[in-house]
Amino acid sequence: MRYLSLSIVIFLVISAVSCRFSNKTAAKGSVFHPAYIPGPNAFVFRTRFDCSHLVPVTLNDSGTRILNYPAPSDVLAVGVENKVPIRLRKNYWLDNGSVGPNSAFLSISWEEFVKMKDLSHTKLWPYVKYKNPFSEMYDCGLIGDRKEMEKAINRLIKDGKLQETCKKLI
Repeated sequence: MRYLSLSIVIFLVISAVSCRFSNKTAAKGSVFHPAYIPGPNAFVFRTRFDCSHLVPVTLNDSGTRILNYPAPSDVLAVGVENKVPIRLRKNYWLDNGSVGPNSAFLSISWEEFVKMKDLSHTKLWPYVKYKNPFSEMYDCGLIGDRKEMEKAINRLIKDGKLQETCKKLI
């Protein structure tokens, strides 16, 4: 029993040290490795038009109906500035939790959107402006610290390694 307890303590110490080492390495600019585990994913994309200030909605696979749209109360809770995607190098954007492969963009800004009353899928449909806005989209795994993700993905873009590191969706 004593040997089992000692083994567990040694395992925990080694685990803690290795986690600490890997975090320090990542902070010093090591290679970015996406984590594909359940949770919100980091989508990196380019659009055919400047949609950075527009509200994204999720369409069905045939693009004929809105399935999902942000709740204005959620947008106000985190702040409009935190819903706008983060500008990356070479006209890429890092999503802030609103965009996916079936997204379209409304013709209204986030500021206008949060002021709208009695929203519904059918009420928003006339505002759909860009049904196929993406020229490229990548899934870069689970979102971590946004500032660190921004730095790591910008490094991938600069080094021409975005396509080989992240999953291409579009």
